[in-house]
Amino acid sequence: MPQNFRLKPPMTLHRRMGRGLAVALLGVGWVGLAATGAQAQAKLDAEYGVTLLGLPIGSGTWSVELSGDHYTMNATGKVAGIMKVFSSGEGAASVRGTISAAKLLPAGYAINIKAGGKADQVRMALASSTVKQLSVEPPPEPKPDRIPLTDANKRGITDPISSGIFSVGDKGLTPEVCQRTAPIFDGRIRFDLALSFKKMAKVKTEKGYAGPAVICAVKFNPIGGHEAHKSGIRFLRETRDIEIWYAPIEGTHFVAMYKIMLPTQLGIAAIEAKRFVVAPLSVRAGATGAKTQ
Repeated sequence: MPQNFRLKPPMTLHRRMGRGLAVALLGVGWVGLAATGAQAQAKLDAEYGVTLLGLPIGSGTWSVELSGDHYTMNATGKVAGIMKVFSSGEGAASVRGTISAAKLLPAGYAINIKAGGKADQVRMALASSTVKQLSVEPPPEPKPDRIPLTDANKRGITDPISSGIFSVGDKGLTPEVCQRTAPIFDGRIRFDLALSFKKMAKVKTEKGYAGPAVICAVKFNPIGGHEAHKSGIRFLRETRDIEIWYAPIEGTHFVAMYKIMLPTQLGIAAIEAKRFVVAPLSVRAGATGAKTQ
């Protein structure tokens, strides 16, 4: 435990975790796909369970469509299980953007979170990895130790939901998947997630994928917009226990997040896929009669 680290009173901490859980499910979970070409045509439907010290505390869904040179993502998350005794929390997020040179470039990002009777909303419009418009409600409170956000912090970035999106080419699921740093801006805080290879593993969802996964260690590096002396920020900055597990999307050159191990002030939380189903957009549209956007 970091030096001078103090736990918050239990009820205050649980209320904060209601919002924190929703954030983790909708973005800070750092979920992602990896595209290899501008003409990808695929849909991922995933469902995740969240546990803390092995106890169920939440759930989430994630839907991704890659259609030619465009993509959309939609996510939901809510508190469940024992956490509902202490707090409430639910949210929804969406992102749309373009696929260019094997990269996903967000154009619009929105997230709405309700927890503990309070609402949190962020809207961003982006172009060429640069924030062009930003709306945050409620706005960040002035704090003496808050690190200022600069214009440079809003350039060369991606949003939390798109943050895990990168190309693996023809190399497949190898340690090289973890050789990257994601520059993320969530509307309030600018931070980097530096990945490094840890090990390989075997995984199996209740419905969908079963097979190998690569485990990446993650280093959290806050850059701007955060409170420098806040215990939660210090805790995440100093921990070496964050992991993201990636699994391949069979039949494509994509990889997607299967599991996240995330330290909290109460213990290790796990976000793990229970359902992980992939289908070509053309097959899905033909089978249902729906028109692919």
